[in-house]
Amino acid sequence: MKLVISQRLQHPSGYLHGLGLGHVIALLCLIIISSACNNDEAVDISNGRKARVTFIAAPYGLGDNGYNDAAINGVFAFSEFTGTPISLLRPASIDEAAASYREWLDENAQRDSSVLVLCSVVYGQLAKEMTATERQKLESLNSRGGQVLLFESDELIEGISTVFINRYGVSYLAGAMAGEFNALILAAAPGYTSLEESIRGFEDGHAAHAGSYYSKPSTCSLEYLSDNEKGFAMADSAYRIVNRIIDNKDLEPRIDFIFPLLGGSGNGVFRAITDNPGTPMLVAGMDTDQVGLWTRMPFAVVVRIGEVLYNYLEDWINGIDWPASQCFGIDDEATDIVINPFFYKYLDYWDERYEDEGTFIQLYEKYYQEAILKENSHEKDK
Repeated sequence: MKLVISQRLQHPSGYLHGLGLGHVIALLCLIIISSACNNDEAVDISNGRKARVTFIAAPYGLGDNGYNDAAINGVFAFSEFTGTPISLLRPASIDEAAASYREWLDENAQRDSSVLVLCSVVYGQLAKEMTATERQKLESLNSRGGQVLLFESDELIEGISTVFINRYGVSYLAGAMAGEFNALILAAAPGYTSLEESIRGFEDGHAAHAGSYYSKPSTCSLEYLSDNEKGFAMADSAYRIVNRIIDNKDLEPRIDFIFPLLGGSGNGVFRAITDNPGTPMLVAGMDTDQVGLWTRMPFAVVVRIGEVLYNYLEDWINGIDWPASQCFGIDDEATDIVINPFFYKYLDYWDERYEDEGTFIQLYEKYYQEAILKENSHEKDK
């Protein structure tokens, strides 16, 4: 099923154009928080009930120039279009998120048509580990038109709808496009399904199309920032790792491409490369196209979380039931790779592997259909 991308989401508000992403996020937070204070003004939906939406962001997630900001953009577009009041919760930890979740269940179990969005891979255990009392509250909520939506999970959880955006195919494509380079996958932490799928996809794509440079075969390695969810908010650690690689002139193999699976920690990678303008290292953008933000980014992996979230909320407000679990991927256009049109314009280090300005476009076109087939095959084998 192809993802239907809302035009309203692509251009959620005319006055947002031309603002920097940081200004947009600050503006969204002000508008969303202020609208949350007016729950008595919740809008009518198709069955005559009143709609309310609460969004629990990932710990330290907003302002990452990526997944979390794209998600909140989708929520804002929905709120602006429908007038639905939105409560935005920004927990500092999993424990704080758990407390907010339980408090929300207490307050909304007897209300009509309240929706909670748990928008992070780190909330999977939180959603599954419910007491009998919490399950009763969830059943009451569901019976009154309320819903809980969990990203990113492909599990069946009673009373909760789950959504998983499969990144295997788009990561396979990225790995194939980086096959000529010595690549490092820098990931936040082990054990998260969406990250592990990305890792496997990139590794498989890189291995299938590995080349050589100066008669040395290209390599692919993996390093984690942490062993828990704190890895998504360790930009300084990511910065130090990349600086260490750049400064170590004797390092073999010489890393010249980074695939960051880091959430907000990814800003540390881009900052390190920006602070070392003479480095030959390239980095893939992640989650959004990030065009114009970084000069050493030839392409970006795009995850259309905002569109997916907007469409779910739009279905809900129109009385359309959500599937118990749903998965999107590259074949649904929920993921893709966007070529950075400014890469060559501001390029300050040339490499024969991308002398032709059409190199990355050609690689994308060459391996795109293969990536779709590989993702579909990977899903069948799971």
